[in-house]
Amino acid sequence: MAPVVHGLEQKYSSQIEFIYLDAVDSSTRELRSRLNYRSYPTFILLDGEGNEVKRWVGRVEQSDFIVVLDGMLARRPVS
Repeated sequence: MAPVVHGLEQKYSSQIEFIYLDAVDSSTRELRSRLNYRSYPTFILLDGEGNEVKRWVGRVEQSDFIVVLDGMLARRPVS
């Protein structure tokens, strides 16, 4: 999954901030709990206010990510 996610990060880096959460790092325990992170891999898309927009668990096709990311960006207010 890493090549897919890193490719998406390159494509969307000017519009979306990508954050990687280490599931075995004890310092991330509180955030994992707050996000209800239960299995690996899990991908969580949050809006600008921190609200969950979409969650994927397991293997995800790049095209599935792109549909959701492009849809979210299309609804974003223009500043």
